Amino acid sequence: MKNKLYYIDSPGREEYIDKACAPEPVEVLDSDYSRLFASLMEYAKSVLFPLTNGETATFPELMRYQALFILEQIKTQPTTGDPEEIGQKLNDWYKLLRHNPDLKLYQVLAHLHKSHQPPVESLIILQSGYAEFRYEIEQAGITDPALATLDLFIRHYSQIVSQFNPIWKRLSEFYVWNILHKRPYPAIPDQTWVVVNKREEADDIIIPEQTPFVAGKNDDGTDFCYYSTEEVAITRLKLESVSSILFKQEEMYVDNQKLRFVNTILKKSIHTDAYQEPETLFDLHAKRDEKHFFVTSGLRVESPMFQLQEGYRTVSVNLYLTPDSVQFFRQYATDFSGSIERERNIYYRLLNKAFYLEISTEEGWKNIAAYELKYVSEDREDYLALSFVLDYDFPIPQPCVEQRHGVDSCMPALNILINRDAPIFPYSWASKLYFSRLCIQNEVKGITSLEVYNENGQQNPHSSFFPFGVQAERGSWMIAGYKEAFCKPLTEVAITCKWQQLPDIDGGFESYYADYGKRITNESFRVRTEYLRNKNWTATSSENTPLFALSSRHRNLLPESRISWNLNKNMPVLTGISADNYRYGSVNTGFIRMVLDEPDCGFGATLYQNLFVNNLIKRGNKEEITLLQQPFTPTIDNMELQYQAEESITLSSREIAGNTRIYHISPIATKNNRPIKGDSFVLVDGPQEEGFLQFAFSHATGYDTIRLFAELIPSKEEFDKQSLSSISWFFHDGRQWVQLSDEAVVRDSTGNFLNSGIIELRLPSKIQSAYLDKEGLFWLYAAFPKNHLNYPTIYGIFLHVIPLRAVLSDLPESPSGTESIPAGTIQNTQRTIPGISSIMQLRSSLGGTEKESLNGMLFRSSNQALFRKKPATAEDYERFVLELFPFLSKVKCFPACDTKNNDRKGVVTLVVMQQQPDGRLPLCPYNQLFDIEDKLQQHVNPFVTIDVINPVFEEVIVRSNITLRPGTYQSPFLKKLRSMLNAYIAPWLENGTLPVFGHTISVHEVRELLEDQPEIETVHQLSLIVVMNSIITNGLEGSENRKILEFTEEQAHVPIRASHPWYIQVPSKEHLLFTCSPEEYTKEFGTGELEIDNTFIIKT
Repeated sequence: MKNKLYYIDSPGREEYIDKACAPEPVEVLDSDYSRLFASLMEYAKSVLFPLTNGETATFPELMRYQALFILEQIKTQPTTGDPEEIGQKLNDWYKLLRHNPDLKLYQVLAHLHKSHQPPVESLIILQSGYAEFRYEIEQAGITDPALATLDLFIRHYSQIVSQFNPIWKRLSEFYVWNILHKRPYPAIPDQTWVVVNKREEADDIIIPEQTPFVAGKNDDGTDFCYYSTEEVAITRLKLESVSSILFKQEEMYVDNQKLRFVNTILKKSIHTDAYQEPETLFDLHAKRDEKHFFVTSGLRVESPMFQLQEGYRTVSVNLYLTPDSVQFFRQYATDFSGSIERERNIYYRLLNKAFYLEISTEEGWKNIAAYELKYVSEDREDYLALSFVLDYDFPIPQPCVEQRHGVDSCMPALNILINRDAPIFPYSWASKLYFSRLCIQNEVKGITSLEVYNENGQQNPHSSFFPFGVQAERGSWMIAGYKEAFCKPLTEVAITCKWQQLPDIDGGFESYYADYGKRITNESFRVRTEYLRNKNWTATSSENTPLFALSSRHRNLLPESRISWNLNKNMPVLTGISADNYRYGSVNTGFIRMVLDEPDCGFGATLYQNLFVNNLIKRGNKEEITLLQQPFTPTIDNMELQYQAEESITLSSREIAGNTRIYHISPIATKNNRPIKGDSFVLVDGPQEEGFLQFAFSHATGYDTIRLFAELIPSKEEFDKQSLSSISWFFHDGRQWVQLSDEAVVRDSTGNFLNSGIIELRLPSKIQSAYLDKEGLFWLYAAFPKNHLNYPTIYGIFLHVIPLRAVLSDLPESPSGTESIPAGTIQNTQRTIPGISSIMQLRSSLGGTEKESLNGMLFRSSNQALFRKKPATAEDYERFVLELFPFLSKVKCFPACDTKNNDRKGVVTLVVMQQQPDGRLPLCPYNQLFDIEDKLQQHVNPFVTIDVINPVFEEVIVRSNITLRPGTYQSPFLKKLRSMLNAYIAPWLENGTLPVFGHTISVHEVRELLEDQPEIETVHQLSLIVVMNSIITNGLEGSENRKILEFTEEQAHVPIRASHPWYIQVPSKEHLLFTCSPEEYTKEFGTGELEIDNTFIIKT
């Protein structure tokens, strides 16, 4: 700012009043005898009197020997004149009084003349005896009659004027009181708030209006009380918790295009039970710590498809995008990448580690560390393809249990959650990506826990067995089942058999059965694959499947073979059967069968018998015979099942197939999650607003009104009220969030969480039990628009708060009702109210002002006469605002200055301050700022825009490395030193006055302060660090952008003032004071040494 006047401090209210009002009214006529005498003598010098000798003389010349005349000259002679001139006059008076040697005046003058006293001291001694000398002269009767007559006239005139002047003194008051009819502003009573709690067993209590609450004692012993200003009901309703949820955003520039996206979601608890230190509702600089924790969001899918008991389990989840979402996601990727050529790569960047997967197990939620997520674009549909593997040793997925998973479910659940450590946080696109359907696929291998049956009954698959019995004739069969697999829509099932002792000869079965008279080869053995459907066996294909696997080159037998059933979801899904009841013969479906269908002879058991009998006959006939190989009996050493299943889930009004359910895990969700239904669903069900305040109430049934009190402090941030939006309120009806209408907000004296006040909400109907979650809580939340996030700084949110106001008192020794009382003073009502358990005064009372003084009223009146409610100059604005708003303590006007950095023309900025109790910063609530703007705008030119703001406070940190003298106790001294540094940076904080605009500090002065301390031996390094706020633009930038500026000893004598004229420098909560060796001290200041917003780290 080039205007130097901007850096000149403005007077406060008291200074303006003192400046405008003289201590005593000016006398209209002079009544002082000596001044009147001197005036007459001066006038008489121009009047000549004729003498008898023919000459003329003036009256003073004629009276020059008169003692009274000389005495009055002595009285009116200034003592500040030239000493030589005063000495000459003393000598002249001494000579003129020689003819009156008996007068004490002459004797004192002669003594002073002989003692050679300094002229000025001699004059002072003579003036101090004026009354005594005059009385002697009057009693001596030596005064000339002409001079005596003039003396009598002057004394008489002085008496008359002395009686007349008081009438004129009261003229201004008369004019103000009787002509202008002005009256002093009345006193404003103090006010405060108390929280009233009732005993749990008590019924609802009504606290009537004007109920007295005891705040102290009057001088006569009676209670001094504050009185309730409205009727309040103390109900069973209890505020269990309040949490703020921040969707923290950041900006990125790609090809000169600014993209804004959410980079984390943080949640923290807000005070509800006691008066605590203030905290911001939404801390834009917050990180994950003990106060702020990450809030997860995403999808939870419960499905029998996640029943994966054993084996090597591969799971795919495909999410099919709606046409609009395809267009959105492609455009988002293009914008993010900056060019279409890099679009494929940007899909990888967007999806890489975007989500955090976990599945429900016996021990709780188990993370799935490795997964693949890719974007697949096909001719008809685009989808997100998610796949992962559960290895053999991965825990078995289990249904959810409330105690271990936070929810209950019938089926295992998969959580697809936003990854808090994602390289590119996915919330901004995931919350706008909608899907028409979900497809889950399983491919499981290595299952051995099978139900196996053949003609001989149930078999043990973990030991060797004959799958087709001992005979293994054509038509022999083996049945296998695995409940987990058949509870899913199967596309394929396969059994891998490891065979025992297959023919280990050249040619295999062809050689083995060469003498059987049948052409049997390795490929001759085939099975028919069937599945159970309504207790009937249905073939999967008209063609049979080879039983044994052959090598590709020599067509030799392999020890393992795979028989598959291509089901294509034709097999009915097994439902409603427990594991204990899963037995062949007791279910309609759920099993597969392979039937030995080729060759006709099977494995030759019957053929062998026939050939054996023939050989016996031939042998009896002594014919040549060929010894036969005994028929081969296939034996399975071990067997594994594998399957592939696929379920496609389309959301609609009809029931979803099977037991699959999809839920949203939302940052603002309650525990009353219900399955998603509809034509489409979003990947992440989250709001587009950036901040939420979530409330949980117990004992809420039967009530339709919720009355909250928010205790806020004025914000230090600067903003434009035109950019503020209203806060939206929602309640949960047990199924979904329902927005309240504007009419439902019966009262909001907080001005959308800008000031302390009461918020009263009226629900559409009384709260029913169906509205409550599993823990019996009723949920409510407030959605804050982006440009509102910086401003709320809160002490707490409370239920059952009663506003109180003091009663004014004129008793001299009693509380006046305008003075602040500390927090906790009020703890009781004057009369006991049954059912009340406690009363807590939240904060020191405030708002009280004393009756306006007479000078204050005259100050207001002079303002009206000065600019007639049409301020023009900066001083006019300051005086006028102080006149209109008695609660203000100081105003600084910045004409033609737009602090919002919008380059608006005709803006007059007024920085206002209000003295606060308890040493708080002199800030005004926003409703007062708005009120000042609105009222002042009525008195200015329509082309002038009034902008009223609080001062902006800029932190200053002292960073120094010092060596203390031996014997110095470090901790107490550093505490004392910090206090001294604070007093230097902001003296007004120490003495309780108001800040000074344009105040400057310097590194040199801080060094002098440090070196003056006897405990400090050496100051090694020193610098001052200023944390500069960014200039606000439309109230949207907030305090996200901070600039750190360090002043070193190279700029020791450079005056350091606040970065803008309306900024005030304040010390940080801590300074960076080091007591390490010079070698260990880091000269370069690093931002790691501090955290923004007054949380600084001391290193010693």
